[in-house]
Amino acid sequence: MGADIYLKSIFHMYPERGYFRDSYISSSLFALLGLSWWQLADELCREIDGRTVLPIDGARSLLVRLEALPVTDDRFAYWKAARSVQGWTFRGENSSTAAEWKRDFVERREQLLTMLRTSIYLNEPLRWRLS
Repeated sequence: MGADIYLKSIFHMYPERGYFRDSYISSSLFALLGLSWWQLADELCREIDGRTVLPIDGARSLLVRLEALPVTDDRFAYWKAARSVQGWTFRGENSSTAAEWKRDFVERREQLLTMLRTSIYLNEPLRWRLS
C-alpha cells in the first residue's frame, strides 16, 4: 500500500525520473516529514478524465512545502526514536543502518523534488494514485 506518482511523458524513457513511490507505513518519507498523502491528495489533486492528477499549481504548492522540509538531523532523530519504540533495530547486517535510512530519505526527497520541477517545467500534471 502506498502512493504512486508518475510523469507520463518520461516514465518509460527515464523511470528513475518519471516515477515515485512512497508507502503509508512508518518507513514513509511523508511520515518522516509530517505530511499525509491522503490529506495532500484531497487538498491539491483533481479528477481529470477519471484519473487523479496533481495539476501544475498543486505541483508548485507541494514543491514549496517539500523545499521547506529538509531531512534534518533533528527530524531524523525523532523518526528513529519512534521506530525504536516500535522495535526496529538499526544494526546493518540484516537491517539497514540509521545512516543508510537517512541517506535514503534524503535521496527520495530529492527524487520527488526533481519530479515536481520536471512536471512544472513540462507543464504536465503528475498522475497520482493512492492504493
